Amino acid sequence: MEGGQFSSAIWGHFITANDILSTLKGTTLRSELIRLGYSRDQKKDKKQAVVELNVTAKGGIPLCHRLLPGNASDQKEALKNLETLKKRLKKKDFLIIGDRAMMTKPNLAALLRKKMKFLGPLACKDREFILSFPEEQFQPLAYTSAKGKGGYSGIDTTYSFTHDGRHYTCRAVVVKSDDLYNQQRKTLDKQLDKIAKRLDKIKGSLNTRKFKNREYVIGQINKAFEGHGNLRPLFNISLEGENGSLDLSWSYNPEMLEQQHRLLGKYILATSLARATHDANQVLEGYKSRHRVEARFRTTKSTLKIRPVFLQSDDRIRSLVLVNIIALIVYALIEYVCQQEGLAKSAKQALFMFRIPAIVTLTVNGQVVQQIGNIKPFMHDILDALNVKPMELDDMDTG
Repeated sequence: MEGGQFSSAIWGHFITANDILSTLKGTTLRSELIRLGYSRDQKKDKKQAVVELNVTAKGGIPLCHRLLPGNASDQKEALKNLETLKKRLKKKDFLIIGDRAMMTKPNLAALLRKKMKFLGPLACKDREFILSFPEEQFQPLAYTSAKGKGGYSGIDTTYSFTHDGRHYTCRAVVVKSDDLYNQQRKTLDKQLDKIAKRLDKIKGSLNTRKFKNREYVIGQINKAFEGHGNLRPLFNISLEGENGSLDLSWSYNPEMLEQQHRLLGKYILATSLARATHDANQVLEGYKSRHRVEARFRTTKSTLKIRPVFLQSDDRIRSLVLVNIIALIVYALIEYVCQQEGLAKSAKQALFMFRIPAIVTLTVNGQVVQQIGNIKPFMHDILDALNVKPMELDDMDTG
């Protein structure tokens, strides 16, 4: 990597589930792949397989994939994926851009021991580490998204942690995003309001029917925080009295609430990239390139028109996934070439341009004549860029 620029030597990594294999209704199929597991599509009752995909940071071109059981652990498979990349690429000098699943403390320790190049957000929020930096220390970052959104600031620092009795350190950039802050603040306010209304409802029902019982009331208070246990420290809750004469009071904990607000919109990027070659802006830019692998999964789930098939063996499931990956590679290459040549913004746009041509077959005096209609010059440009020769027909209408 020269001049501090990210090149094709950087690969992106992400693990997710592919919808075409996520459900098998009413089947007793004995499969090593199809398992109940963490559902990325919020379908907890559905069995699934997991597709692991690696793409280039430049162009998002698929490099290799693995099909894993539906209950595979993202965290445990992350390091295995690195070994797969080494073998497939036959390269040692590459940078892996990962997600939180890869950047657990055990995985980060392994990456540092193996002297691998890495970049990704820490799996843990590490409240104390983030809160140790005053707001005024965050410096503006020049990074802007593809949509032109900015509002980023950061602190270039060092992160230290202990794992299995050993001490580790690595470079870290604490990033603050104004847009992410606004999103998370809106979500937090909504959650706090919901809990507050629930507590007020409990307070208003005290000493009536079941709410005469202290243990029942405690259970209802706990239910108010179901799914939001991390917000419990933001509330001061007091339940006094005996059964039938209970008194509930609550208030926000101002200190904890202020800390929670300071955490919003912030995350820690751990990396092996040197400050001499990559400043904080370039670290953030490199991390943001991971969106390409997420975009490729969206393409597989939507744009690629491969009909779902009910399969009864793992080998056929693997084959269907392979067909999807091959189609994705072709799609990604079309997109990359067209973008490089300035012919189209996406493969979807390039393919859409070819909806007009039609092959017309005529029989004239016993002789078959074929014509291609509506071939435009820009279509020839795209085919030339892809090094694809159009059908050679005697009569071609380019009107």
